[in-house]
Amino acid sequence: MLKLVAVSVLVLVVVMEAEAVGCRHWCDKPGGPPGAKYCCDDGTGEGGFEVHPGRCPNRPVCPKRNLQPRKPAPKVCAHDGQCPSRYDKCCFDACLQHHACLFAH
Repeated sequence: MLKLVAVSVLVLVVVMEAEAVGCRHWCDKPGGPPGAKYCCDDGTGEGGFEVHPGRCPNRPVCPKRNLQPRKPAPKVCAHDGQCPSRYDKCCFDACLQHHACLFAH
């Protein structure tokens, strides 16, 4: 029984380490417990680290859909440097549950 527990713990540690190694950037998770973070760039994001001017829009919940034609989903990001425009900020998007490039205020 002790051997089974030891093997289980070892497997858990290896899996957790593999997940951490594959993450290049950790972002704060709004609405989660204090200090909660998630992997927002698994190494596939492009662009050097930048801080664009302005503030993130205040959208703590996903807005209801309207009958207008759907806009494409915003680009997911880990920091402002991954956004295509200097007028965008990398902010948590309630709809995507991930940071995304949103028009700065």
